[in-house]
Amino acid sequence: MDSKNSLSLSLICLFLLIAACESSVMRDFNTHMAGNDFRSARQMLENELSQNSNNAEANYLMGNVLSREKQYEEANKYFDRSLNSSSMYREHIEYLKERNYRLELNAGLDARERERFSDTARYFTYASQIFPARVEVYPTLGNAFTELENHEQAQQVYLQCLEHDAENFQCGLNLAESYFLSEDHEKAVDTALEFLGYYPSNHTFHKILAYAHLENGNYNEAVEAFNQKLEHRFSYNSVKQFANELNNLGEIYRAEPFYRICLQRMPGDQDVLSALSYIYLETGNFGLMVEANQRLVALNPENRLLKENLMLAYELNGDIDNYRALKSELGLD
Repeated sequence: MDSKNSLSLSLICLFLLIAACESSVMRDFNTHMAGNDFRSARQMLENELSQNSNNAEANYLMGNVLSREKQYEEANKYFDRSLNSSSMYREHIEYLKERNYRLELNAGLDARERERFSDTARYFTYASQIFPARVEVYPTLGNAFTELENHEQAQQVYLQCLEHDAENFQCGLNLAESYFLSEDHEKAVDTALEFLGYYPSNHTFHKILAYAHLENGNYNEAVEAFNQKLEHRFSYNSVKQFANELNNLGEIYRAEPFYRICLQRMPGDQDVLSALSYIYLETGNFGLMVEANQRLVALNPENRLLKENLMLAYELNGDIDNYRALKSELGLD
C-alpha cells in the first residue's frame, strides 16, 4: 500500500472514531444547528434535560444555543450547570464565552467611535452579561446611557460595577457625576464622601462635593470642600467659576476670597476686578473698591463708564480731591 492510500485510510479511521464517540445528543444537536434551527435544537435539549437536569452535555449545548441568540445571562446558567456536573466541557465553554465577549466588546467600541450610543449600550450590555465581573465595560456602558440622557440606567450600571469592585475609581466618579447631573445632590454628596475615603487626594471628588453642597444650600461645606480641592490641584478657571457661582447666589462674602485668589494669579482679569468692585461697594470696603476701579481704568483708559465708577468710589471713600479732579475730567462740573 502506497503512502497516499495509507494516509487516506488513516483519516477515514479517525473520522469513524470521532463519529463513534459522538453522542446521540450531539448528533441531533448538529443536525438541527446545520439549518440554524434554534427552536428545534432547544426543544430537543429541553427534552433531554427534563430526563436529567444534570446532563453536562445537554446543559453545555443549551448554553451554546442561547449564546448564539445573544441570551447570554440564560446561557451562563446552563454553562454553570454543565460545569457543576462535569469539567468535560470547560474548555469549550471558556472559548465560547471569551469569543462572544470579544465580539460584543469590539462591536461596542466601533459603535462608540461612530458616536452611535444606542448601539454602544446594546453591545456593551451584552459583554457585561457574558462576564459580569469584568468591570472594564461598565464605565463606557454607563457613559453611553449618559449620552442618551438616561441617567437612571447609567447609575444602575455603575452600581453593578461597584458590586464587583467596591473601590473602582472610574465607576465611583461617574456615579457621583451622574447623581449630580440628574440633580440628586444628596446622593452626589454621599457618593463623593464615600470615595474620598478611598481617594482622599482626588480633586474631582472634592469638586463634585463642593458643587453638590452648593446646590443643597450648604455653603460652608461647599467652601470647605472646594478649599480641599485647591490643596490637591489649582485651576484658575475652576476657582473663577466657583467664585462666580457663589457671587450669583448672593454669597458675596464667601466669593470674595476666591476672587482675590484669582487676582493674585491674573491681576488684569477685568471680570474679576468688576466683580470685586461690586462686592466692595456692597460690603462698604470703599478703599478696596477704589483700588479695583483704578486697575480697571488703567486697563481701559478711554472707558467713560469705568471712570464714572471710579469717581463714585473716590466719593464714597472720602477722597474728595480725586473725586473732583475726575469729575472735572469727565465734564460733569
